[in-house]
Amino acid sequence: MERYVPFCSSRVLLLKDWPSELVFSSDVVLVLDSASPTVFHMLERLVGKRVLAVINRDFGYEGRVAVVSHDPPGIWLTESEAVILRSTVVSPIPQIVNREPKGETFLHLDAIQRLETSSEGKASARR
Repeated sequence: MERYVPFCSSRVLLLKDWPSELVFSSDVVLVLDSASPTVFHMLERLVGKRVLAVINRDFGYEGRVAVVSHDPPGIWLTESEAVILRSTVVSPIPQIVNREPKGETFLHLDAIQRLETSSEGKASARR
């Protein structure tokens, strides 16, 4: 199965249709079938960054993403803290009102309602 890309003169071949006797040339572009990103691809971009994982309306965890696990689906946080969130009528955006250090924490993806990247400021500046 061959497809042509309209904006260039290169031929596009799917990897499964690549003939074994065909020698690679500069005018052929390979396209993998599984090129569409999954939630794991998006989470793997967050490795090393600080995130706030909201578990429910009033509770969450903040920490640095260390590992994205596929089985069971989840993320490992290092330097994590359990946080309590509060919002009011005057300030409807939830703010962190309390923290408790937790060390390393595994969060299952089924438990996470929202995942936000947080600023990379110092720990003392966040308090």
